[in-house]
Amino acid sequence: FTTHVHRGIAIEVGPRGSEVSMDLLYDSCVNLLEFISKKIYPSELLLRKKKFLKVVGFLSKEDEKKFGVSELENFKKININGEEYYPIMVGSYGVAAYLTTEVSWYDLLSHDSILLDSSN
Repeated sequence: FTTHVHRGIAIEVGPRGSEVSMDLLYDSCVNLLEFISKKIYPSELLLRKKKFLKVVGFLSKEDEKKFGVSELENFKKININGEEYYPIMVGSYGVAAYLTTEVSWYDLLSHDSILLDSSN
């Protein structure tokens, strides 16, 4: 699905298959859909306290050696060529990690490719 849309929301929970994780995932999805349907958006103050990450690429296992980043950990900041990244899904899907950068909530919502229907 995510290969066909420009924007999406990823909710990561774990451990995979645990009842607690599935309940948390279900509750998060239901709450999100209720907020959207009622046009209830989090306050700016609440959003300022959160960290938002945007996936910008991936780090191959070869690049991991090339750039001298080792012992990658999910969400532990790294530096590659003067740029800061937060690796996620370390060791998954045949890559060393997916690379994310921190962005503000406003930047996430202000891109032209996001479609917001405010007519209803």
